[in-house]
Amino acid sequence: MSIKITIDLSEFLRVWKEKTDALKEAIRRGLEEAGALAKSEIESRAPVRTGALRSSVVVDVEGNTATVGPAATYAPYVEFGTRASPGRYVPAIGKRLVNPSLPHFGMHPGIRATHFVEQSALASEPQIEAVFETIMAELME
Repeated sequence: MSIKITIDLSEFLRVWKEKTDALKEAIRRGLEEAGALAKSEIESRAPVRTGALRSSVVVDVEGNTATVGPAATYAPYVEFGTRASPGRYVPAIGKRLVNPSLPHFGMHPGIRATHFVEQSALASEPQIEAVFETIMAELME
C-alpha cells in the first residue's frame, strides 16, 4: 500500500518566469540609470581643451554589465599620463625640447595623469548604490 503525491508546477514555473523577467528588466534599467550617472560624472571631470574627450564618453550596457568611459583614442594618455621621452615634438611651443646634457636630443616632458575616470567612479559609487537599493526595494514590494 502506498500514496502517490503529484505536484503541478506549471503555475509555479509561470510565476517564476514572470519574476525572473521582471528582475532582468529591473537590472537592465538600473544599469542604464547607473551608466547615465557615471557618464555625467565623467563628463563633468574630463579635462577640456577642444571638448572632444568630454563628448566621447559612452555607456554600453550588455548583459549584467555597464561599461562607461571615453572612447577617444587618446583618453588613456589623459587618464594615466605619459612619461618624459626623448625626441618628441611639443606643438604648444612649436619645437623639440632639449635635454641640457644631450643637446642634440629633444625631450618631451610627458603629460601629468588626471585620473578623471577613476575619480568619477569613486564619486558616483554612492549614487549608483542608491539606484540599485531603490530598484531592489521596488522588486520586494
